[in-house]
Amino acid sequence: GYLCYDPRDPAQNATDPNSWKFTSNAALIIADWIVSKDGLGKRVNWAKVAIEADESDKIILDRNGNPVKKWQLGGSYSSADERENIRAQMGVACDAFFYEDADGFVGFNVGRWIEPDVEIVDDDIITATFTEGQAGTDVKNAFSVEYTDPIIAYRENASAPYVIDAPNEPYEEDSISAYWIPNHNQAVRVGARLLKLARAELKGSLLLKYQGARLMEKRNFHLR
Repeated sequence: GYLCYDPRDPAQNATDPNSWKFTSNAALIIADWIVSKDGLGKRVNWAKVAIEADESDKIILDRNGNPVKKWQLGGSYSSADERENIRAQMGVACDAFFYEDADGFVGFNVGRWIEPDVEIVDDDIITATFTEGQAGTDVKNAFSVEYTDPIIAYRENASAPYVIDAPNEPYEEDSISAYWIPNHNQAVRVGARLLKLARAELKGSLLLKYQGARLMEKRNFHLR
């Protein structure tokens, strides 16, 4: 029943908690935790939060054709919990990317493709290390996510696995717990994202010159 400030609502005031409303919007919940005294205790750019809140509220269809908001969160934390653990739990549940800008504000993007507007070229790179393929002998081709299922009285439940067609590989499933996820559709989408990330053809690490500072707030960039 916790209330969060929504910068898109003219009836709400950031300094008046009595004007705030209940929400399951992932961006608003993350922003509230960032600015909260029992959360991160940092500042956010509310105009940017509004953009992420709109993205979270986008309507998509589940496998049965029912509308569902794209990114929602529901959960609880204790003031005794490590802040980094809370951030990671919220982040994985909505595929969030976090950053700190030059003014010290904490920013984030909920999961989506953002067209890159920065390109890194040879002259920007001091050293580069790349690996190809996946480590180990058991390559994962399926991924399931444990989430909080409202259909079974808000208890833990495992999603259907997201599976990649790999006829020449034995079935190998991985899993993760993401209990801030409040519905099955979102759990499967997060599983798809994590599996594709784990099966990336290339993984790399770059040590960049000063041009690397342009990536400070960027989720995606072009590498030439």
